[in-house]
Amino acid sequence: MMRCPQRHPALGERDPDFRQGTRRFAASRHDRQRAARHPALGIRRRTRASGPVRHPTQPGANSGRGFTLIELTAVLVIAGILAAVALPRLFDGQSFAARGFADQAASTLRYAQNVAMTQQRNVFVHIAPTRLTLCYVPASPCPEGLDVRAPSGGGAGIRPPDPIHLSSSRATFGFDHQGRPVDATGEPLRAGVTVGIEGTPIRLLHIERETGYVHG
Repeated sequence: MMRCPQRHPALGERDPDFRQGTRRFAASRHDRQRAARHPALGIRRRTRASGPVRHPTQPGANSGRGFTLIELTAVLVIAGILAAVALPRLFDGQSFAARGFADQAASTLRYAQNVAMTQQRNVFVHIAPTRLTLCYVPASPCPEGLDVRAPSGGGAGIRPPDPIHLSSSRATFGFDHQGRPVDATGEPLRAGVTVGIEGTPIRLLHIERETGYVHG
């Protein structure tokens, strides 16, 4: 609050400075009274933002500070590892082809087991590096007219795409009328069969000895 100027000690009356100070004092007082009656016309005070005050060490106190050099370096290192390890596998066409053919080979083996159980007769599987064929007799190559037909009417055999190859623990085996794996003479196997799809990576299909269950 402004102090009201004093009277001039020598003249015993108010000097010009006294009058001017009085006017300023009255004007400022008038402004304060006017602002009290009409808050919209008053001078805005600087107030603190509402809400709890966060300590700099509390979580979220420096949420807008950006990233540190250590954080950016860690992100770049992780991105480099993903680029060196994951991306080549994603864009490797041979890996996708091997996976797709492995699924196709598993479906063909299950189809052979299903035909043997449905028709109550042995169905034999012949596996070579470049083909997998189904036949009603253990002879290889399968005689004409004795190959197992697919539901579409064509042969049920399949061929792997280049450069994928097939391998198997038994070149010829079959399924009997109960769906169990048998050897070329029709006798139950003493061990299961493993079929390999040699791609990148190598995928294996297993045929269980007792049930003929195909999985990989």
